[in-house]
Amino acid sequence: MAKIKEKINSRGDYSNVKHRTIFHDLLDNRSLPEGDKSVKRFSQESQLLLVAGTVTTATALASAIVYLLLDEKRLQVLLEELEAAVS
Repeated sequence: MAKIKEKINSRGDYSNVKHRTIFHDLLDNRSLPEGDKSVKRFSQESQLLLVAGTVTTATALASAIVYLLLDEKRLQVLLEELEAAVS
């Protein structure tokens, strides 16, 4: 929360910023109502971004594992390729 408050308070002053983030763009967005630029809203958005990235990655990995376990030939090819790559 402190980082979000810091970003909101430093609106327009990016002298100490290494790179802009999505929150800088949201703060500078003129079409976004000021009420949507609150600490609570940015906290919700950051949680959404984190969960979205985590869930999609987990789902993709779980799906790949299931399909590999159901197809022994492809699993064997993958294991051989991985072994060759690390040896």
